[in-house]
Amino acid sequence: MNFKIFGYTFGANERPQGLSKFITPDFSEPTVDLQSSGFVSPSSTQFQLTTMIRGEHDAIAQYRDIAKQAEVDLAVEEIITEMVVLSHEKPAVELNLDFIRGMSDNTKLEIIDEFTNILGLLDFNYKGHNITKRWFVDGRVNFLVDIDEKNPQNGIRNLQYIDPQKIKKIRDIEKKIVDGHYLVDNIKEYYIYNENGIDSAQATSNVANTVTFTPESIVHANCGLFDPDLNIIISPLAVAVRTVNSLRMVEESGIIYMMTRAPERRIFYIDVGNTPKSKIDQYVKEIADKHRTKILYDPTTGKVRNDKRYLAMTEDFWIPRQGGSRGTEIATLPGGTAFDNGPQLDYFKTQLWDALKVPASRFQQNAVYTHGTQTTSSELRFYRYIQTLRLQFSRLFLEILKRQLILKGIVALEEFEEIKDNIYFKFTTDNYFAEAVEAEIWQNRFANLNAIDPYLGKLVGSKFAYKKCLHFTDEDIKEYSADAAAWFQMNVNQSVEQQNALQQASNQLEMQQQEQMQQFQPPQV
Repeated sequence: MNFKIFGYTFGANERPQGLSKFITPDFSEPTVDLQSSGFVSPSSTQFQLTTMIRGEHDAIAQYRDIAKQAEVDLAVEEIITEMVVLSHEKPAVELNLDFIRGMSDNTKLEIIDEFTNILGLLDFNYKGHNITKRWFVDGRVNFLVDIDEKNPQNGIRNLQYIDPQKIKKIRDIEKKIVDGHYLVDNIKEYYIYNENGIDSAQATSNVANTVTFTPESIVHANCGLFDPDLNIIISPLAVAVRTVNSLRMVEESGIIYMMTRAPERRIFYIDVGNTPKSKIDQYVKEIADKHRTKILYDPTTGKVRNDKRYLAMTEDFWIPRQGGSRGTEIATLPGGTAFDNGPQLDYFKTQLWDALKVPASRFQQNAVYTHGTQTTSSELRFYRYIQTLRLQFSRLFLEILKRQLILKGIVALEEFEEIKDNIYFKFTTDNYFAEAVEAEIWQNRFANLNAIDPYLGKLVGSKFAYKKCLHFTDEDIKEYSADAAAWFQMNVNQSVEQQNALQQASNQLEMQQQEQMQQFQPPQV
């Protein structure tokens, strides 16, 4: 299946310029490099696909498995809810084009409108949490760009999510020998998709079910973490795999110990008298069956029933006793109390929070997390980590926006490549913590400003205060100094008006006193 987009058809034998190099160009998305010139065929690529892709798919399966652990899921939810704040009052992500120079305001408004349409195609204000969580757990996310091939100027019609285990990017590298050296002569890139999974035997053996897409028809965004040993993109959960496995082992060992050692048991010493040794075991078994009743719970029906057919090792012990003066005796074997894996569980949980870069204080029991009361170093590290994740996740929006703008003819491809570094995506943040951090920053800045106040106009000037204490840029200085001057002039005007009003009131009072004095007539004697 050939997929046309941007006027490019996969399979066209066009040699790109500037690709004749000794070293194969590296890309942000690791690919399966094939030293062949053609489509996927069982004879040339089956072995490469099954060996190269299986490691990546096994890694994704492992990430999804540990994400089901309660502690990991709690930490992932903490990260995702901090990263993407969904609200009905405002969109989760907004486009910022303030740093783009030389572009008309009308074009910027069109780009902003198209970004709003992209959020609608993704249904991001409602599904943003799930999309981001898939991206974080798998370490990557893929979307198929669906357009009307007859009317591509209408833009993207639909964005369809693709499981990363079912799609893979392939690079067909053609090399030639020049002066005894291999030179990269041509590179063809495409995606292969199979509903049964790329690395499965059914998928690689049945090439008819494999669908081929051009690179422009697939939007790929990964977390940016690359493992050079495995040559795959890894998930942020990769650093927590060992800790999660250790935590599971400690939990399971504790459960096994409690099931086998914790219950109390009774020891029945049965006096068998002069019973022959060959019949002692049969006699003890008859006594045990006569007095023992096992209570079983059926989780399917919810009923409790008695069963005498089974004897578990964790229950009572029946020991024959022969000879001596002691008869039948019943003793109690206490349950095991020496095992305590609480400290080990707390240790591995703390290691898990550290591996996932989430402050452990957020998960402590009976601990109240109050925003703004104290900005700890761990919270600041977590805040910067969330900012990094947002920046990396923004590549998804950037790639989709690129296709939408080029399809609709709003900007050309060359123009988009020039402005893409100045396109920023503003995520809705947690107002409590953001305001707490900002308040601490400004508190420290004004504290420094108060410290140099006695030296203003003597050793340092106002520009030093703006630059070194308040960390203002030149634009901020112009803006805020103008505001300060306007505020000062307004206060001066208000002070003058107040003085004039007081003077007028004083004059009126004096005139009233003079009139009263003139009207006053002293009594005649």
